[in-house]
Amino acid sequence: MRFPKQSPTPASIRTPQAMGEPMPASALFELSLPADPAAIGTARKFVRGSVSDAGLSDEQSEDLQLAVSEACGAMIALREVAPADGPIRVRVRIEGQVQIRIEDLGETFSVRQTEPRVQVAPVSDLDTARVDLIAALFPETQVEATANGRMIITFGT
Repeated sequence: MRFPKQSPTPASIRTPQAMGEPMPASALFELSLPADPAAIGTARKFVRGSVSDAGLSDEQSEDLQLAVSEACGAMIALREVAPADGPIRVRVRIEGQVQIRIEDLGETFSVRQTEPRVQVAPVSDLDTARVDLIAALFPETQVEATANGRMIITFGT
């Protein structure tokens, strides 16, 4: 199941439960949101709705929401080091377990160029305290750098 890639308001977040449909055994939910601290609450609500029928305990659901907040916050903070235009994408995959992938889709542009240029922000510039918190909640957390110098953080139950 895919959702529009526009930046939704909380009222436009759609999950099977919100649409009166049962949760499928396997599901993929996707949300693109602006790299703005004000959008972090929308990401948490999206995750909460996406996993509400996945058989998780309240504590697991809350831990996922906290980890999403921290991952989005880390990506937004990283943009201070390597500014970029473009959204942050949150993907929730449910296949027996819940996997969440937060990806910075920003591209860096130069005023003098029309082509995107890569501005690499080293992993060391990522807010390690945020990543450490995510890893404490979900030990299998992975942090990757993309070819365009952006970050991907993956974690789950």
